[in-house]
Amino acid sequence: MPAAIEAGAFRLAAARAASPLTGALPARETFRVDAWQREGHQREAAVTSLATGEAWRVVSDEGLHLRGHDLAPYPFQYVNAGTQADLLQRLVGGATARGFALDRLAVAIDNFYGLTGSFADGSARGDSDPAQIEICLDGGLATAEVAALVAEALAVSPLIALLRTPVNCTLAVYAHGRRQAVPAAIASPAADAHDPDRVYEGGPRASNAAASVIWRSDEREPGTPEIAAAGAATRLVRTVRGRGSVDRDGHGELETWLAFPGASHFRYRAGSDAPGGLALAAAGLAFCYMTQLSRHIEHRPSMAAFKRARGARVVQYLACAVEHATDGTATGAIEAIDTHVFLDADAHDAQHVELASAAAATCFLRNTAAATIPPVVRIVHNGRPLA
Repeated sequence: MPAAIEAGAFRLAAARAASPLTGALPARETFRVDAWQREGHQREAAVTSLATGEAWRVVSDEGLHLRGHDLAPYPFQYVNAGTQADLLQRLVGGATARGFALDRLAVAIDNFYGLTGSFADGSARGDSDPAQIEICLDGGLATAEVAALVAEALAVSPLIALLRTPVNCTLAVYAHGRRQAVPAAIASPAADAHDPDRVYEGGPRASNAAASVIWRSDEREPGTPEIAAAGAATRLVRTVRGRGSVDRDGHGELETWLAFPGASHFRYRAGSDAPGGLALAAAGLAFCYMTQLSRHIEHRPSMAAFKRARGARVVQYLACAVEHATDGTATGAIEAIDTHVFLDADAHDAQHVELASAAAATCFLRNTAAATIPPVVRIVHNGRPLA
């Protein structure tokens, strides 16, 4: 594994301005992910806010069950951590605006992702069940104040909106640098994207030495991992768990793991000196799509030519918004997930489109975003569940 991949996650560029999503409404912020397929299931990405200029370099891997090296968070874990971070940030902001003092603020999120069909014949499809979210607050607040604070944070979070409201997910495919026609129902309306190799020659590099803001902990799930099959005759469900907490200033730590034998736990710094929740989720959405590309290449004999090609590159745009609702309150949204994939196999252009489209159809997180799967939320105040 190249040393650059092992280096972890670090800031590439500081923000020039505050996120517009924290200011006057309506507001929008788009995140661009430039991502590269490296060795095996290892992927590297630069995540940039086009509104603020802040950029982070992050990496992803898969676990031993997918023949990965288990060296970095899986795609699902990035979205879980991102949702934790986004909710915690909005809860801290809401408490500060109200003058509330919180003695403790923590979240727990469990995600459930299902697989049906087979990668070998191209029929694999990913989906999800409702996420379970527990929000714990300790402090001298009245029940009504706690309920209002949590309701506002859930309404404003674009990542909660992703679960509650269908998102338009589109695709563009480039074979040897030439844009191809894709099915009209999923075709990106955007202009051509630049190949990440042209934007970051040699990949993203830190301007100076920095400690990683994401790291693998010493904790693992008990048991020995088994290699995952190329498909599932009946629906197979994987559980991703996440736990996080912050102080009154929003600084703290997040943790995620796959509830699967032998899987590692990963930790993330939370706060102003770490990627925000939307940036983490943007990376996870791109990484998940790239995992499906890899699995179709690995298991479909008709895609053997792509094993010999240089790694795929992806540019993805995640368009987020916070607007006024009809009742005057604020509401968040994910307006679009637009993915551009660059492939260079010794194969017909049509095969490039077939592979990219199959990966989009399989992608668990794209399918979750395109559906309506509201989370189940539980609030615990001073150790007691709110009715």
